[in-house]
Amino acid sequence: MKKPNKKKIAFFQSTLHQFWELEGRHTLPWRITSDPWKLLLAEVLLRKTTTQQAEKVFNKLQNFELRDIIEIRPSVLESILEPLGMNKVRADQLKHIALAYSIATLEDLKSDDFLISLSGIGKYISNMVRCCAFELPLPGLDTNMIRILQRFFGWESKKTRAREDKDFWTFAESLVPTNNPKEYNWAVMDFGALVCTKQNPKCDQCPLNSKCIYFEI
Repeated sequence: MKKPNKKKIAFFQSTLHQFWELEGRHTLPWRITSDPWKLLLAEVLLRKTTTQQAEKVFNKLQNFELRDIIEIRPSVLESILEPLGMNKVRADQLKHIALAYSIATLEDLKSDDFLISLSGIGKYISNMVRCCAFELPLPGLDTNMIRILQRFFGWESKKTRAREDKDFWTFAESLVPTNNPKEYNWAVMDFGALVCTKQNPKCDQCPLNSKCIYFEI
């Protein structure tokens, strides 16, 4: 794919920033913290469940000390996590992450290699934690971002699963602004959830449609 020109990238970034300011979900509790532990906690809870369900459990567990998570009986933690499903898996992951986190350095927490060594943590979560905790300009390349970039820029991955395409990750990273990178990532997520949806996207109402390849087709 030919690299998009700077004007198209600037339009994409500025339009999403405006969308975030007006329509973004600003009050989600993991969006008002830069604590790496709470961000890791949120990502474990958010997997394969709804934002509403994850928020309820997050509000309970965010008040636990790290030592509480390490020492709590697995059955008790599993009971707290039960509303989300996969409660045994999540409990095991949180205990593993909490133990590793308790001896981690600041440099560890900024390291992709360290974060992806943790149970259940892949590149997406690693990027989001480092971006939201330390303002590093890294993309949260989830299904929403993949769909939006494919539609707007016409990106075609050579991989069956786009999230495994290193070139796609490189392209996504090139779009992240150095100013307010976490707000950019959140804007893309919310835009994919509210406007550029998988089914029946609101193309006629979309503020990106004047330069969107998918809309032109």
